[in-house]
Amino acid sequence: MTQNGQSSINKSNMAFSQNVFDNISETIIIVNSDGVIVKCNKTVRTMFGYTSEELTGNKIEKIVNISNKKMHRKNCEHFFEKSRKRQMGAGLNISARRKDGSIIPVEVGLSSFVSDGEKFVVAIISDVSERKKIEAELNENRKKYEAVFDKANDYFVLLDKNGVVIDVNQRAVIEIGYSRDEIVGSNLLKLPFLMKREIPKLLMHFKNRLMGKKVGTYELHFVKRNGKILLGEINASMIEFEDGSKAD
Repeated sequence: MTQNGQSSINKSNMAFSQNVFDNISETIIIVNSDGVIVKCNKTVRTMFGYTSEELTGNKIEKIVNISNKKMHRKNCEHFFEKSRKRQMGAGLNISARRKDGSIIPVEVGLSSFVSDGEKFVVAIISDVSERKKIEAELNENRKKYEAVFDKANDYFVLLDKNGVVIDVNQRAVIEIGYSRDEIVGSNLLKLPFLMKREIPKLLMHFKNRLMGKKVGTYELHFVKRNGKILLGEINASMIEFEDGSKAD
C-alpha cells in the first residue's frame, strides 16, 4: 500500500471516530490532569447550552454546580491517583450548571487514558432530570400510601404472589404484638400469629385469588404474642402494580 493510500485510510478512520464522538447521545468531556477541558462532543450544547468551542480550555468546574466543586475536585484527584472505570459520586446527587444558570442533576461515568505521557479523564455525562422527577413522584406516592396504610384502623398485611409478606401496617404490629421485622419477609404459612388449623383455609383462598376467582369475606383465628386468640374477618383483594407484579 502506498503512503498516500495509508494516509487516506487514517484520515477516513479519524473522520469516522470524530463522527461517532460527536453524535453519541451522551455528553462526553475529556479533561486533562489540571482539570482543564481539552475536548467535548457536540451533544454538550444540547445538555449545557455551550458550544464545544466555548467550553474547551475552561476548567471543568465551569459546568459543575458550585455547591459540588469541592466534592468534584476530590473525586477527580482520587480518580487520577487510582485510575479505574467507575461512576462518579456513586450514591450521591451530582449537579451541573447550564449556560443559562439552571441546575440539572447528572450521572457521570469516568474512565481514563494516557497520551504522550499525560493522563486524561473521559467523563460521560447523562442528564437524569426525568428519572429524578419520576423518583420524586414515586416517593411522594409512597408517602401518601404509607400515611393511609399505617393510620388505618384495620389490620393490613400485603403479600406477594408467592405468599411472602412485603408489608404490614402499624396497627397490625401494635395489636398483634410482633414487630414489622418479624413479619415482613415471612411466608404466609409461617406467620407467627397464624394458628396452624387456619392454614388450609388461608392457603385455599389465597390460591383462588391468584387464579382470578372471586373470594368473599371469611373468618380466621389469630394468636397475639401474649397468647390471646383473636377472631378476624378477612377481606382481601388482588393488587396489580404498574410493573405487572401482583400483591394480595
